[in-house]
Amino acid sequence: SLGNAEIKVFPNPTSGRVTITSPMPIQVQVQDLSGRVIIQSQQTKEVDLSKLADGVYMFVILDKDGAQQIAQQRVTKVTNK
Repeated sequence: SLGNAEIKVFPNPTSGRVTITSPMPIQVQVQDLSGRVIIQSQQTKEVDLSKLADGVYMFVILDKDGAQQIAQQRVTKVTNK
């Protein structure tokens, strides 16, 4: 299985856009800390958190079929004052 090292989620903290780099096709889920899925996108390289409240979100990286979790990363969203 692919480790976190090959998948990068940045910048962190972010004020809005988060870039995901991966050597293979992936799905991305963004969850709040209670585990609710807020954003789900397939074959994505970028997720926009700018409409979400400031706080900590969990980026769950799944394989292209959404069947298996590959990695997860906490991302803090802060509005630039």
